[in-house]
Amino acid sequence: MAEAAPPAAARRGLAARLAWRELRGGIAGFRIFLACLMLGVATIGGVGSIAASVGAGIAADARSVLGGDVELRLLYRPATAEQRAFFAAHADVS
Repeated sequence: MAEAAPPAAARRGLAARLAWRELRGGIAGFRIFLACLMLGVATIGGVGSIAASVGAGIAADARSVLGGDVELRLLYRPATAEQRAFFAAHADVS
């Protein structure tokens, strides 16, 4: 059976203990810790932003990017003149 997550107060206490340990090494060590933390947050935010932009771009231009072509085939007989005229009237036929 999975254990329950620790209460919020215990998590805050853990964060405070980690910050205090970093401060014991001097303020320079804590600055490095903060710089790494900011770099990580900025990287995660940047990747999320780029992923959202790419997704929105693909969604906006999906038809032209992915083609959106339709292929029709008739088995054992050619298309009639009426069918070819219908296709030519409604799309680019190649």
